[in-house]
Amino acid sequence: MVQSLVMLFGWGEVLDYWFQSRPDPKIGVCARMGANLLGGGMRLLLIWADAPTMAFVLAGVVEVMVLAGAMWQGFKLERVCVAPLRFDRAQAADLLKRGWSLALSATLVMGILQGDRILLGRLAGREEMGWYAASARFLDLLLMLPMLLGMSVQRVFAREAHAGPLARSSSVWRVWVVANWVGLSAAVLMWAGSRWVVPWVFGPNYVAAAPILTVHAWIVIFVMQVSMRTRMLIAEGQHVLVLWLSLATAAVQFTLLPMAIRLGGGVGAAYATLLAWFFGALVAPLLFRKTRWFVLAFPRAILFPFRA
Repeated sequence: MVQSLVMLFGWGEVLDYWFQSRPDPKIGVCARMGANLLGGGMRLLLIWADAPTMAFVLAGVVEVMVLAGAMWQGFKLERVCVAPLRFDRAQAADLLKRGWSLALSATLVMGILQGDRILLGRLAGREEMGWYAASARFLDLLLMLPMLLGMSVQRVFAREAHAGPLARSSSVWRVWVVANWVGLSAAVLMWAGSRWVVPWVFGPNYVAAAPILTVHAWIVIFVMQVSMRTRMLIAEGQHVLVLWLSLATAAVQFTLLPMAIRLGGGVGAAYATLLAWFFGALVAPLLFRKTRWFVLAFPRAILFPFRA
């Protein structure tokens, strides 16, 4: 009931989309980054303080409130004249017709990101779930990178899509190379530091979370690709393809998870999730002609970044 209060601040997301449509979206990006860092910091402090569950729920509500407030302040700084709000039934119907596939895809992605934690809690017990949740906090911080980078470059994709296929755009290729190298670098750093960062943040009782984080760290590489690919497909109007690719990723994850959890507990769940994102990024695109080029685009971006 308390967590449902976040729905009162959904208008902050609308302002976020408005900033993403601007030539310079840095205000929205900074607001999102600041709110996420605040939320992550609050949760870490609550863990150190051994706070009750309700405190974490309230922290999530505060994070959304801060995000909406920051977006509103940034919107005011832009000094935009807003027309009187009114409900347009025809426009709402048109948006629903064009956006239903993206809504379902977003729901599937939320299930992919949370499904491993839910199933692990049911199949492996609270202690294993606690270690997994500790590792997942670092994964959540890593996954800020695809979101923030995607917010920054959405306008580039939209602009280039008007000129022709994004696969042939040199500007899009540069974004793709940067995104993949950022994801790879973040994964390597988190993997290398996982053995000491977990006990340093959460204490010696959570040292068992370190092996889980060594697997979780690599997920950001494939989430980065999926995030960039999704935004490119949206810019080109290929909304239904986004849904089919999300369905394929979810199907692989929820097929692997039960067996992986029974065999390896939290580490098994992390491997199942990693394999699902790997499949979604580098195998599922082979199913459709318009997305096959993404499969080779990843190794090309890493091995030959200066060849568009």
